[in-house]
Amino acid sequence: MASSYDDRELLSMLSELEQLDTAEWMSSALFELALDQLIAGQESHSPVGAAIGQLMRAELRYYRQVEQAADAEELHLDALDRLYQGHQQALQHNLRNLLRVVVSSPAGRAARSLAAAECCLRLGRLDQALHHLSAAQEAGVPDSLLHLVMGYTRYQQALGAFPRQGKLTEEQYLQFQLACLRAVSAFEQGLGADLDAQLYWWIGSVLEVSGFTEAAEEAFRKAEESEEKMEEDDEDDEEMENASDAEADLPQIDPAEERQVYDALKKPNGLEQLLGPDADDDME
Repeated sequence: MASSYDDRELLSMLSELEQLDTAEWMSSALFELALDQLIAGQESHSPVGAAIGQLMRAELRYYRQVEQAADAEELHLDALDRLYQGHQQALQHNLRNLLRVVVSSPAGRAARSLAAAECCLRLGRLDQALHHLSAAQEAGVPDSLLHLVMGYTRYQQALGAFPRQGKLTEEQYLQFQLACLRAVSAFEQGLGADLDAQLYWWIGSVLEVSGFTEAAEEAFRKAEESEEKMEEDDEDDEEMENASDAEADLPQIDPAEERQVYDALKKPNGLEQLLGPDADDDME
């Protein structure tokens, strides 16, 4: 029976995964989205939460082993290949477990689809990965990060569909461009949130590879503008936070003092009394 995990344990594994240089960014992104769904739907202790926890543990084990092998004095390719083959088997096992889990809640279904997509991407099953990503979107994951992963997956699909060596025929090149534009369309659906800089950069990269040079330059320009705007917003937020702290440090007005001022304002005082005893000296 699979172990049960609570929110803290799952988030701790995600944090460690994000810190490993050997970990794929897609894995971290999809697990982040999956945990958002699990925690929001209070599904961490459920069977689908346990299955996702087992998958994350297996991924962490693999990435740690790869990092240790990379840090060794001598890099043995046969050892890395054995690690890779073992990892592929572990992914297939975890994918079967995930898909066997019966889930009734929308949050659980979304989390399972996201984790299954991670497995399929790591196994190179891009068509299945897109199927699970689309299922996650239908289950209620309207996140720009999801569109980033979908666009990237479609781009990898386009690269893998055509020979990497030799010249493409005119028809093949047109098909390649069309596949790249599908990736661009997926990226564009995520625009309007906090990942615009990354999305525009990927849009530019895909357009550049597929021969749309002018459109690529425009996308790169928008990526730079989005990055600058994000930095400006961060500075504005910091200034507002500092201003709020400064306001909190101001001396507080005593209620009695406030009443005294209010009573004084109601009286028809002369100009000299309002300005104070030194008013004449100041005005001379």
